[in-house]
Formats: sequence, C-alpha cells, structure tokens
Amino acid sequence: MTVEGLLHKALATSRVGSHDAALAAVRHALVLAPESTEIPGVLAVVLLRKGDFDDAEAALLSSGPLSDADDLLLHATILFRRGRAQDAVERARDAVALAPESPSAHYQLGGLLEASQTWEARWRARREGRRDHECERHWEQAIRLAPEHLPARARLGMRALEFNELRRAQGFAKECLAIDPAFASGRLLAGQIAWQTGHWRAAREHADWLLANGCVDHAALTLLHSTKLRAGPIIRPIQRVLALLNGRPIATIASLFCLVLALSPLLSSLLRWLPDRPPVQMNLLIGALTLAVTLPIMCYLSLPGWLARHALKAPKLSNDF
Repeated sequence: MTVEGLLHKALATSRVGSHDAALAAVRHALVLAPESTEIPGVLAVVLLRKGDFDDAEAALLSSGPLSDADDLLLHATILFRRGRAQDAVERARDAVALAPESPSAHYQLGGLLEASQTWEARWRARREGRRDHECERHWEQAIRLAPEHLPARARLGMRALEFNELRRAQGFAKECLAIDPAFASGRLLAGQIAWQTGHWRAAREHADWLLANGCVDHAALTLLHSTKLRAGPIIRPIQRVLALLNGRPIATIASLFCLVLALSPLLSSLLRWLPDRPPVQMNLLIGALTLAVTLPIMCYLSLPGWLARHALKAPKLSNDF
C-alpha cells in the first residue's frame, strides 16, 4: 500500500474509533517515507481523536514551525482541547491572516471565539443586551466565500435563536435544509425552533430523525426528551403561552400572577373543611398552596424548552465538517 493510502486508511479508521489500527497505519507510512511532511499532521489528527492532546501537539510541531493554514487550525483545535482557549483563538487568527480566502479558517475562528466565552459570560451578555458580533462576522464571511457552507449557517441560526431572533433563525434553518435535508445541525436547529414556537409534532419529527440517523449528542437528546412531553387538550394551550413568553421574564411573572389569582378561589373552596382561622392566615395558606401547585407545573412545562434552547454549546454533530 502507498503512503497516501496508509494515511487515508489511518484517518478513516480513527474517525470510527479504531485508534490503534490508525496509529499502526501511520507508523507503517513513517517507515516507508520518514521525510514526508504530511505524516506529522495525520499523526496529530489521530492522536487528537484518541484524546492524547499533549502527544498530538508534539507530533504536529515535530516538523518545525507551522506555515500552513490547515496546520495552524489543527493546532488551534489541540490548544482548545487542552484548555488554552485564548491561545487557540490567536492560532486561528494566524490561520485567517495566512489564508483570508479560506472558509474553514473563518468558520473555525468564529467557533473558537464563541466557545472561548464561558456560559456565565454569555448569559450576562444576553441579560445586559450586549452582543459580541465578531464570531458572526467570521461565519458570514465563510458563507460569502463558500455560498453553500452549511455549518456556518447552522451556527448563525443557533446564535440568532440564542438571542430570540426567531425569524432570522428560521431563515437559516430553511436554507440549511433546502441545501441538504440530511444535514444534522440544520435538523437540530429546526427542531429547537419548532419546540420554542410551540410546534411540538414538528420538533418530535426532527428529534426522531436525529436519533434514527445516529446524530446523538446532548443537544439532540435534550430536544428528544423535551418532545416526549405529551401535550393534551388542557396542557397544550399552556405550552403555547409559555412558548410565546419565552425570553420575556416580566410577561412570564405577570402570567404566573394571573394564574395564581385564577386558582385561588378554587383552592379557597377546597379548604373550607379546615377549622376556622383568621382571614390573614387563611389567605397566606391559600397563596402558599397556590404557588406550590403552579410553580412546579410552570417549571415542568418550560424547563425542557429552556434546556433545548441553551444546549447550544454541544459537541459538533457527526456531519458538521
């Protein structure tokens, strides 16, 4: 077998988890062509997929300073996996500077910029109305350079969904599925939008498709478990109201207050069997029981959608790249 064939075999076998076989193929290629400049990069990829991040970085840097954009992007990925997010971003910036016309360079830099932010920082930014557009600019540039770049469209859609821009997110989801109906991240985005807008059956169809096609990560599983909640004739209107109130805390609190007022007379009639108590104590008891009933219901109905919405930092689905 040729060196190219061995390297191709190594990448293919490591992709399916056969790391020992992949390493054996790389070592065989190294015996046949010890001076090859392609082998260190392939070895680094195999070790990265195996989880040996330190060895992967050593293998990549063994041939000297990196001067290729793909090698710089690979090094950025290794650095990020090692917990050095800012160094990874700088490496990706170097790749973009070296190859400004590379869609993959812009896409990966955007992903690293977003992933380098902690969940708490992103949550605070949303609460304060602040938004870092740099990652979105790089994804948009990737689409300009490669008009059918599906992962960039999916990331932009998820970003729009994160900031409650449902119409924009729906546009990206439709574009993804129009270009490739089998694109997993497009399906996940469409399912999350369907859940958030109250279209439970469509959300379940997308979740079932992801599961049937082996696209299982924690975001897809969250969506799947969320859609298992059966919406009966009584629960469905409440779910639709919650979908409309998603991201609007003042309106949600007001609706909860109205629900408490509506249930208070019912609980008051049910509590008539209690011994006579002063009106203040009775009102406090009614209010406490009403909240004890309504709060778990509200959390049970709204939490799955919140989880599906905030599972955006999930590992990449199987066909993202």
